[in-house]
Amino acid sequence: TTILNAANEQAVQSFLGLEIGFLDIARVVEETLGRVANGPLDTLEDVYSADATARDIAQGLISAMSHRH
Repeated sequence: TTILNAANEQAVQSFLGLEIGFLDIARVVEETLGRVANGPLDTLEDVYSADATARDIAQGLISAMSHRH
């Protein structure tokens, strides 16, 4: 849920900023979920780390998509 939420927040923000299209939101989320290791988040530090990693990956995907548009 942490990874999905982080990727979705990045993608929606980019959509609202007209950087990516609406259908790209799902692409960003799906690709991010596939790239971030899905393991137990036992501590708050684990949650923050997974969130940051997901946001970084999502932003990289968004940057690549926005250069294509």
